[in-house]
Amino acid sequence: DASLRAAALPGIDLARAMLERADLRGADLSGATCAGATFCGADLSGTDLTGADLSEANLSGANLTEANLSGAVLCDAKMQETRAEGAFFERADLRRVMALDCVFTGARFPEAALHGAQFVQCAMADASFAKATLEGTLFVTADLTNADFLQATVVKARLIDVKAPRARFTGATLDDSLFSAGCDLGDAVFSRTSLRRSGLHGVRLAGGRFDGAVLDGADLGEADLTGAMLRRASLVRAMLIG
Repeated sequence: DASLRAAALPGIDLARAMLERADLRGADLSGATCAGATFCGADLSGTDLTGADLSEANLSGANLTEANLSGAVLCDAKMQETRAEGAFFERADLRRVMALDCVFTGARFPEAALHGAQFVQCAMADASFAKATLEGTLFVTADLTNADFLQATVVKARLIDVKAPRARFTGATLDDSLFSAGCDLGDAVFSRTSLRRSGLHGVRLAGGRFDGAVLDGADLGEADLTGAMLRRASLVRAMLIG
């Protein structure tokens, strides 16, 4: 239960350190080496972790509320019941991160790398993934209400039982992505979005805006398109029945 609250520790080497329940609120850990470190139950709220190496770190139960992780490396990090409301992950590397029962409400991931990341039962309402790369990313029973995927690359992603009403995918690329029939994307915006070969079978898309979207080869069978707008959309070889 060490207290390093507001400590100035830029560039410190904490590789594989045990920092369970440590108080690091408001500390400066910019550029720190924390690879393989254990932060279970630690309080990192408001902490500066810009450019820090947190690869393979265990952040389960940690509080990252309003923390700044811009440019941080979190490859293969583990998060369970982690709180990261309003955290900032600009250009962070979150490849293969495993997050279970975490809270990312209002978190921002602009231009972040999330290849192969897994978000299971996570609260992510109002999160922003603008221009982020989410190739092969998995979302299971996640709440993405009002989330913003402006110009994001979300190819070959899987979204299972996701709730994302009013989410915005303007200019995003969702080619070859799969949405399960339990997904709710009501009133979502897909303006100028590429959805080539995407699976949207049975998905709720009522009130969605698809103006200028490319849905060539997409599976829209049994999808709820009540009140949807598809002006100037391309649906070449799209499946609309069955």
